[in-house]
Amino acid sequence: MPRIRALFGMLRGHPFASDGLLAVALAAFVLSEVFTSGSYLTGSNWVYVPVAVLMTVPLALRRRAPLLVVTLVTATTTGSPSAEAAVDSAP
Repeated sequence: MPRIRALFGMLRGHPFASDGLLAVALAAFVLSEVFTSGSYLTGSNWVYVPVAVLMTVPLALRRRAPLLVVTLVTATTTGSPSAEAAVDSAP
């Protein structure tokens, strides 16, 4: 139990580091889903990889620049279908 309290104390004491750790963990999880999806994701990885990174990595800055993070993640979310369509329709 003291180790768990020490871990939580460390995370509270270093919010930027804990947010960075969360962002990296989410990015790793999402990228593993992209690369191991099989036939679930039908688009190109050239679209899915940047979208995954742009939706997860900015979370490291969520306490310092929350409006920037929300704007970037929202723009990435709304722009990803059109990017996928553009890549899929390229000759």
